[in-house]
Parts: sequence; structure tokens; C-alpha cells
Amino acid sequence: MAICGVSVFGYLYFASRRRMDEEHGLQPIYYEQCGGSFDGWGLTPPFVRLAIYDRFVVVAIGGTRYLLQSGDLQGTSPKWHPLWKGVRIEHRRADVPSSFVVWSRHPDKMVEAINRLMTTIRAT
Repeated sequence: MAICGVSVFGYLYFASRRRMDEEHGLQPIYYEQCGGSFDGWGLTPPFVRLAIYDRFVVVAIGGTRYLLQSGDLQGTSPKWHPLWKGVRIEHRRADVPSSFVVWSRHPDKMVEAINRLMTTIRAT
């Protein structure tokens, strides 16, 4: 039983840390191993990876990774939980969970980075 638990922990943690091809050679402007809830199911920290780059955002949940281009983003809104400060990432992609909340240790920094990404891209 303990080996099974360690295996699941290892898969969720290390699989979420694997970068997508689009991320190679890039430095994120914001990065966090955090928790999140996605269409009714959730993971605690450190099983979700959030990386915000100059032109896109990557959210990795175990082995599943979502890349949201700046044009896919619609905004952010706060989401509170007794134990976590969360940020709902609002987007227009049908193939990404519609309820997309990231539980962050630094929600203000995350929102600032997403807003900067959205502002920069819309200004160009």
C-alpha cells in the first residue's frame, strides 16, 4: 500500500514538472508548484505546475498539460477556500476545464503576471 502511495505521489509530482516543447529554452516570468481544482476534482500543492511566459500560460496537472495562449485568456477572479487563496483563470478554450482554479501561495503575484501578459499582448 505504501509503495502504491509513493508511486502515485511520484507520478503526479514529477509528471507535472515535465516541460512542454513550447517551454524549452524559455524562462517563465512567474512559476509555482501549487494546487488547483479543475471541473470538480482537485490536487493539493505541489501537484500542479503553473508557468507564465511572455506569450502563454502552462498549467500542468500530473501528466496533463494545458497551454493557454495570451489570446485565450479572459481574466482572473479571486476564489477563496478556508485553507487556500485561489485564482480562477478565465479563458475561452472549450478543450480546457471550464472551472480552472489555481491555489497559490502568492495569488497577487500570479494575477499581476497574467494581467501583464494580457495587457502586453493586447497592446501589440
